[in-house]
Amino acid sequence: MIRLRQSGMSLVELMVAITIGMVLAIVAANAYMSASTAQSGQTDLTRIQESARFTFDLFAREARLAGYRNNTVAGANWLSFDTAVAANSYITGTNDAASITVAGSTATVLNRSDTITFRYYGHDNAAVPPTAADGSIVDCTGTAIRRDQLLSETLFVAADATNNNEPTLFCGTVLTDTAGTILSQSQVPLIPGVESLQILYGEDTDADGVINRYVPIGSVSDLGGIKAIWVSAVIRAPGTSLPAPQTTTFNHFGLTYAPGNTAPGGDSGSVFTNASDSRPRRVLSTIAALRNNL
Repeated sequence: MIRLRQSGMSLVELMVAITIGMVLAIVAANAYMSASTAQSGQTDLTRIQESARFTFDLFAREARLAGYRNNTVAGANWLSFDTAVAANSYITGTNDAASITVAGSTATVLNRSDTITFRYYGHDNAAVPPTAADGSIVDCTGTAIRRDQLLSETLFVAADATNNNEPTLFCGTVLTDTAGTILSQSQVPLIPGVESLQILYGEDTDADGVINRYVPIGSVSDLGGIKAIWVSAVIRAPGTSLPAPQTTTFNHFGLTYAPGNTAPGGDSGSVFTNASDSRPRRVLSTIAALRNNL
């Protein structure tokens, strides 16, 4: 009987095989980590863009409605604004706010952000009793407002206690009737990630229908001359896709407004530096016209 000799791998061959396997594993792991990092970065950027779109859509909507009143229906002629009185104006705000009291509650405003309040009435047509809104005008929570109800909506940045104290754009609503009685009020967190909010007001100072300057609310000479708002927001992503913690200085309105990234007097919040972390951030802005005052 012939015996067959069995032979295995030598120690050198085994070591070579292990080395090749380790190299392949390292290459695969690096490729996976690179793809995962790229995906995380893209996801964070997408979330920033979504938050920016929702933020600016909200401001554009509020700006279009500011000062609205339905005077086409008999009995609605009492709906008017006295722009000489801030509490009655269609638009007011606070520059570099530390806190704000709205809807019966006080909130701490983050990062010297500005606040802004829009006021307008609801709507219903002649065929519908005044007790029923037709749904064409709603507040920031989606509740319909009727023509004899005055809505004040205040937008501000605060920490959302229900979402790990994430900086968030809040909407404070106060709804009143013809006698000024409060019908409802609320503070609602709307858009997470909004970390710093700044607003300049486009004022027509010579009543020729053309905006002459953009200034903080404290520098506006006539509330009735406000024709548009310039809104800027620093928005951060929920993820930590940056390779290392970093701080960035954001100049909301550019070097012409804040030369050398130094905020002008009376508007310290217009230049914002974030705390060191690995969250991506972007500063974005838009201009929205106050259609009812053009």
